[in-house]
Amino acid sequence: MFDIQNLLQDGQGFGGRSWVAMAIWVIGLIAGVYFYQGWREANPLRARFFQRTGLGLAIISAVGLVVLALRAFGVPVLSKPIWGYLVFLATLGYLAWAAYFLTQRLPALVATSRDAARRQPTQRAGARSYGGGGKQAQAGARTYAAANAKQAGARTYTADGPADGQPAAPARPVATTNRRGARRDKKRKGR
Repeated sequence: MFDIQNLLQDGQGFGGRSWVAMAIWVIGLIAGVYFYQGWREANPLRARFFQRTGLGLAIISAVGLVVLALRAFGVPVLSKPIWGYLVFLATLGYLAWAAYFLTQRLPALVATSRDAARRQPTQRAGARSYGGGGKQAQAGARTYAAANAKQAGARTYTADGPADGQPAAPARPVATTNRRGARRDKKRKGR
């Protein structure tokens, strides 16, 4: 039978349950440090989950080991078994939450982020970003590009044709210049 008075007594020593708890917390500390430092995931959400879970597990396990050390040295108030049981219950609760989050919530978050990444257009390397993808940002990007083009003496084009009303110059033949121009034309055709 469970006796609350047994948990509040001083000086019960370092018995069999303490050794089992110490082994569990040492394993938890090692696993927590490994999840925090060494665990590698390709998905950033899963990587962040394992890093934060590892940090939490390492902290709870370290607190448990400190409580056991205080009990082994016989510190009057902190050598009561109730502190070890409370930290052990906190460890079990944290592991239960981590298991629930890993199996129930994290897959949905990963799927949502994967879908959001598929919906967003990828930006080619070296391309300049002018903010979000909204109409206002796109209009700002066109205005910025038009201002820079006018400074350089270039003609600007919109979806309706040239901005200044003059007809467009005929397109130059593909790859009649140099290798750089040919590669640029090939990339333009691929878009």
